[in-house]
Amino acid sequence: MSASPVSTRPRQGLALVLSIAVPFIIGGLGALSTAGNVDGWYAEANVAPWTPPNWVFGPVWSVLYVLIGVSFWRAWRMPSSPARTTGIRLFIWQLALNAIWTPIFFSGFPLIGQTAFWLGAVIILVMDVLVWLTIVKFKDVDIWAARLLIPYEAWLFIATSLNIYLAFNN
Repeated sequence: MSASPVSTRPRQGLALVLSIAVPFIIGGLGALSTAGNVDGWYAEANVAPWTPPNWVFGPVWSVLYVLIGVSFWRAWRMPSSPARTTGIRLFIWQLALNAIWTPIFFSGFPLIGQTAFWLGAVIILVMDVLVWLTIVKFKDVDIWAARLLIPYEAWLFIATSLNIYLAFNN
């Protein structure tokens, strides 16, 4: 499928920039909740043996935010269809959950203890499902929009395993 003929290059360029900026903004807001906690309670937590070093998370998420944004942009620019509409709705829901997971998980622990890990586990498991469903829907809209979300889904599976490990072992 090709982009809508009504679209203009400036509009497409602005849409691409916004599509990438939104995940970065969400990530930046989430980073505020990790700032004091990564070196605080998280440094003392019993983390999974397969937990990557802390320095890995920033670069990985930066790449993923670009892929997530480009994926959305590719789907958004396609002609309207039921698959596109559903895929975009699923995408928005998973992004909203992405926005609340980090504050609940990192800032929640000092406030509500281990319950924050379990709430985080529920949220991230739902995110896993929503991202997978988004991939399935985007596949029918633009194959690259779907493929660009696969690394995100893979990283979410790792993050899910880390979250669940913390819930069971702390």
